[in-house]
Amino acid sequence: MKELNESNTELYINNKKYKFEKYFIPEKEGEYNILLKINIFMTDCSFMFYKCNNIINIDLSSFNSQNVTKMISMFEECSNLININLSSFNTQNVTEMICMFNKCFELKNIDLSSFNTQNVNNMAGMFARCSSLENIDLSSFNTQNVNNMFAMFIGCSDLEDINLSSFDTQNVVNMTEMLDGCLNLTYIDLSSFNTKNVKYMTHMLRECSNLKKISLNKKFGGKIRNLIDEEGIKINYKK
Repeated sequence: MKELNESNTELYINNKKYKFEKYFIPEKEGEYNILLKINIFMTDCSFMFYKCNNIINIDLSSFNSQNVTKMISMFEECSNLININLSSFNTQNVTEMICMFNKCFELKNIDLSSFNTQNVNNMAGMFARCSSLENIDLSSFNTQNVNNMFAMFIGCSDLEDINLSSFDTQNVVNMTEMLDGCLNLTYIDLSSFNTKNVKYMTHMLRECSNLKKISLNKKFGGKIRNLIDEEGIKINYKK
């Protein structure tokens, strides 16, 4: 939170106002409600909640993010985070979402319907190791400018349903380990994927041990054979 200081931020802890400090050390064990009133338009939210591993709930419904360009590791290692409200997030100017939710181990659901990702170029590790996520709807995502999806969903072991139907991957170069370790996936539709510029795809579907069916377009077909053991997996080719 390098842009925040005492002149532009008010800090309240359990409804009591405190002098703003970038690090809060609790006096005793317990639950704390921390409220920040930010009086500037932030441009870089990278590492904003990094390693806040005792946070359970985050409500950013009133946070003005219209000028933010970077959200690198914004919530990374919030390992006990259960609920997060991003309903009013404006991400239209964001270019990097690297490891944004990496290692949010307890996060079961996340609503990203407000996200505008038209300018994002890097989503590497964005949801990596979100091992409690059961489903994720990314149908609102515009990925036309994304070039890196390395390990984007690696270790999402509880993930049973993922909607990637809107993904435009024509500029993606790296898909290495993209879905590695998604143990509970039984079906995945990759028929919208254009992999003509992909150079790195190693272990893209490694350890997807329950995967039974994949939908692909025929341009993808030749490459998929190098990624998985096809025994017992039905490949459905779509036009």
